[in-house]
Amino acid sequence: MEQTIIDQRNPSLQNFSPNSSTYKSEKVAIADGENHSQLVEVNETGHVQEVERNFSLLSICSVGLVTGNTWAALGGSIATAIYNGGPPGVLYEFIAVSIFYWLVAASLAELASSMPSSSGVYHWASITPGPKYGKICGWFAGWWNTFAWICGAATMSSIASNVAVALYGLYHPDYVVARWHIFIGYIIITWIACGIVLFANRALPMINNIGLAFILGGVFITIIVCAIMPSGTGHATHSFVWSDWVNDTGYSSNGFVFLAGMLNGAYAVGTPDCVSHLAEEIPNPRRNIPLAIGAQMSIGFITAFLYTITIFYATTDLDSVLAAPFFPLTQIYLQATGTIAGTTGLLFVIFFPIFCTLIGTYITAGRCLWTLARDEAVPFSNWLHIIHPHHKNPLNATIACGIFSTILGVIYVGSSTAFNAFVGSFVVLLTLSYLASILPFIFTGRFNHSSQDLGPYNNGMIPGWFQMNNIVGYTVNIISCLYIIVFVVIYCFPYSIPFNAASMNYSCLIAGALSIASGIWWLIKGGDYKGPQAGIYGQSEVDSDGRNVLNGIGLQLTSTLLQRENTIVIATKRAISTDSSELERLSKAQGSELIILTLGSDIGDGKEKKNTVDDLVERLKNQGVDRIDTLILNAGAATSFQSVAETSIEELQAHFQINTVWPIRIYQILRPLLLKYSSSVSKVSDGFISSKGEEKRFLKKVIYISSYLGSIGGMEDSTPSLAYGISKAAGNYFVRKVHFEEGSGFVCLAVHPGWVKTNNGQAFADSVGVKEPPMSLEESVSGVMRQIDIASRETTSGSFVSWKGDVVPW
Repeated sequence: MEQTIIDQRNPSLQNFSPNSSTYKSEKVAIADGENHSQLVEVNETGHVQEVERNFSLLSICSVGLVTGNTWAALGGSIATAIYNGGPPGVLYEFIAVSIFYWLVAASLAELASSMPSSSGVYHWASITPGPKYGKICGWFAGWWNTFAWICGAATMSSIASNVAVALYGLYHPDYVVARWHIFIGYIIITWIACGIVLFANRALPMINNIGLAFILGGVFITIIVCAIMPSGTGHATHSFVWSDWVNDTGYSSNGFVFLAGMLNGAYAVGTPDCVSHLAEEIPNPRRNIPLAIGAQMSIGFITAFLYTITIFYATTDLDSVLAAPFFPLTQIYLQATGTIAGTTGLLFVIFFPIFCTLIGTYITAGRCLWTLARDEAVPFSNWLHIIHPHHKNPLNATIACGIFSTILGVIYVGSSTAFNAFVGSFVVLLTLSYLASILPFIFTGRFNHSSQDLGPYNNGMIPGWFQMNNIVGYTVNIISCLYIIVFVVIYCFPYSIPFNAASMNYSCLIAGALSIASGIWWLIKGGDYKGPQAGIYGQSEVDSDGRNVLNGIGLQLTSTLLQRENTIVIATKRAISTDSSELERLSKAQGSELIILTLGSDIGDGKEKKNTVDDLVERLKNQGVDRIDTLILNAGAATSFQSVAETSIEELQAHFQINTVWPIRIYQILRPLLLKYSSSVSKVSDGFISSKGEEKRFLKKVIYISSYLGSIGGMEDSTPSLAYGISKAAGNYFVRKVHFEEGSGFVCLAVHPGWVKTNNGQAFADSVGVKEPPMSLEESVSGVMRQIDIASRETTSGSFVSWKGDVVPW
């Protein structure tokens, strides 16, 4: 029986692990690589890179600080907590909830480092439970997270509108605020911010940097003003700020009042996932996303805590604040400055950071909805998943978020606690999505089972740049989950008692209605839903659209090999695959068999353990695979098409890891099986050679799927492609070197498969302004297989040929 291993890698689709397939007469390893996404490490989502990488580490930190905007959010939403304990309640509740959110943030940063993806918690929740429950957990997490951010946008529009109304009221003492006035301002501000996100995509990093200056400058100005100006009227006493408890909620238990009041702090500090949704728009996200989360949480807490202390020391009449007809912060500022002009200045100082934050929430919300739509998890996915060809952003999804936010704003007309409902819904939905990611991670053993074969509860995950050890990790994860479970219930209680229809807490209604809608859509579309097509640092994903590792050329090669009688095809993956149904559905000729094997997660990372490699070979032997006859290395990260001057070190490293290092490492690991021969071969023809004894040996073949862009001799007419081209050229060198080192028993060949109609091929076509690639999959794979079949030591070994058999210059 011939045995073939196909080792396949496709980073353009967020997969860059070797995938092997073996067929029963010949073993061939193919590493599939048609990746035209922008950076290897983001190729965890299983999708071709569509958005532009406009963000640096500084600008992504700016997004986190601007979108989080902790001090302004805390001050702007202070009405939700001032009744729950007064100043000491606000301060201590903020400290308590920040401790819990630091633990949540650490949990999410660890996941973001392992699986950087614009899908964020939606992606993580699809992976952490393992294959059995990954789809449904990811489905609900995605809905909760997306609509939480839409609620977050509603809160920011609400605060900005309240500030605008307060500014008007300062200069019109007889003005009586009406809820519809706030609603009108809400609509205007919503669509201005939304419009900026829609039509100024390339300016967003600059806008966020300006927003960062407003936020840091604004908190500094406010602290200075509130610390100095009250000197004439006097500051509040220490007891007023730190110990005089005020309970105006109607609840008799001060302990419960304290816990319920933590909602204000949770709203201010509870957005640690926001930067993760830009993972596909930043280089080296495995490192930069955790760093940005850390910067957001630390700077956010410090500025908010100092700001809150300062404004409370500037408050001398709490009753006036509690009785303020609109936006209590206005009364605090008025007491601090003693002048309308000073109050106006401070309100403008908070308005601009809030508006910048609103822009950040629409950036996040739009990208959340877009990632759901591209996996067909929401209605109208065909429209919502479109990336605008000119603006290079999820324009339709962002428009939809603006529409949803507008609809939410209607609640303002009918409810006196509408803002509280937005805040509560935002916190509840967001933490539920976090829970769906973190809790399964605990039950599936965190990173402890990545080297094991795929099972229903094996998440197959490997750690990224940021990792907590098991003791710390389990402790942090468990406390995070307990906090979420308890406080999701508490945050749904009425804000005060007694309550009526106008003053009740609508958070549970909004969250419940969304969950029901998500569940209904799951019943309608869940059967066809495949989840985010993602890999974990080389993990394979399979779907009917060919958007992942075992897709495109690799999937077609596997299918073609299985049509040969008595052929075993072994498909190997570095980590779990959430769906291998497309692979398993491939038809097979008589006597042919498909084996799907999970590789150890540490293979190829420079830190692999010896028992990991030994275990791989042993598992192959346990399934009857004692040799490999043909190894096809089909690896291809093609994410950067830039000149030498423009190519970053990260892009070079990423391309070499996928296109050169991994194929070589797979060859090294499987070489012992390549050196073994079958004693049952009795005929001599192309592909068979005679040994000195009577045994007829099958000629071993090592095939590297290369690219014309790796041709040094042909580079004069090629596109700028330093990272991709030089890594493929190195792969060609590897083929030539093995040809000489292994000697007469081996055929070593580099093959250019042509420019093929795959998702990755189309991505490259888009980058060079061509409508579509010229070649079909069938034509390419048919040609490649012919070159493999006819290859011999005497004719083509040690050379570089095209799928047509033409010699390509080195």
